Amino acid sequence: MKLLNKLQNKFNNSNYDFTKHFRYLMFIPLILVLVGLIVFSFCGFNLSYDFTDTYSVTVKYSSSLEENVKNEYKDNITKIIKDNNVSSYEFTISQDSSYNILTYRYRAIDNKNESQMIELGEAIKDDIVALGINENDVTVSDLIPKAYQANIIGNLALAFGLGLVGVIIYLFIRFDYASALNIIVSMFIDWLLLFAIYSICRIPMDISILAVFVTTTLLGLVNNVVLYDKIRENLNDEQNSKLLNNELISLSIRNNLSFNIISNMIIWIALFIVMAVSITSVKFAILPILIWMILNIVTINMILPFVWTKLYNRTKDIKLKKALEKKNKKDNNKLVENENK
Repeated sequence: MKLLNKLQNKFNNSNYDFTKHFRYLMFIPLILVLVGLIVFSFCGFNLSYDFTDTYSVTVKYSSSLEENVKNEYKDNITKIIKDNNVSSYEFTISQDSSYNILTYRYRAIDNKNESQMIELGEAIKDDIVALGINENDVTVSDLIPKAYQANIIGNLALAFGLGLVGVIIYLFIRFDYASALNIIVSMFIDWLLLFAIYSICRIPMDISILAVFVTTTLLGLVNNVVLYDKIRENLNDEQNSKLLNNELISLSIRNNLSFNIISNMIIWIALFIVMAVSITSVKFAILPILIWMILNIVTINMILPFVWTKLYNRTKDIKLKKALEKKNKKDNNKLVENENK
């Protein structure tokens, strides 16, 4: 708490203009998104096996075998998979009271149709049986459809979209036009950054991407709402309202910066610890959030405030123009009435 107060006092007593010194940082997300688009155009997303049609081979062998024998089985089976020109695969190991169960999932090989892939599976089975494993303990699947069909994804997207509409309505009720629009722009920038992170880092994209999108959206909303609440508070303050827009928003950023940095660091460290001790699928879900959180601090506190000053100035100009037009119309009406008299 003392560290937080010390940092906060230091920020409050400075006159650092974030909109002036960090406006060029807006090119960072732009460059990342462009690089992500280039990588995506050549390589596409690294879709997980949940989003692609796959085949599988499942092998059972006694769990009472020596550990070195189990490892030898695994290495030999993996070699058989590779020797049959299967380059894109994943495997999982599970265990019950009697057996170790080794399951390989692999995508179709280019230029091979479904029947040829089934024949390939049978050839892999024959090679595995040749290792001394019982034929009944080796199972080869036909084509396994995508685990997440379009209708499921569509329903999830619809639910997310309806929630987003509710959030947008809430933002325009709670904040002025410039602040609400800035928060919405911030959300879209966050999603584009996630798109770039998944494309550039080649992170496997599985169903956890929905949790990643929801998590980043909520974290971004919380950070934005806290900042723009402070901006509104400073706008309503008689002394601070006299500041220029860039001075006012820089003051608001300084008021919240220590809290924002420390809270994000705590979340980042907690997620990093969870990622370090988690299974692979969880690691791949948390990694883009960790990268995004660093970029989000820059986006919210150093880029979008510059955009806000432009939007707010534009909003004030429109209000002044409307007020002037209303005044001129009223004056003209009075003039016409006087002439008629």
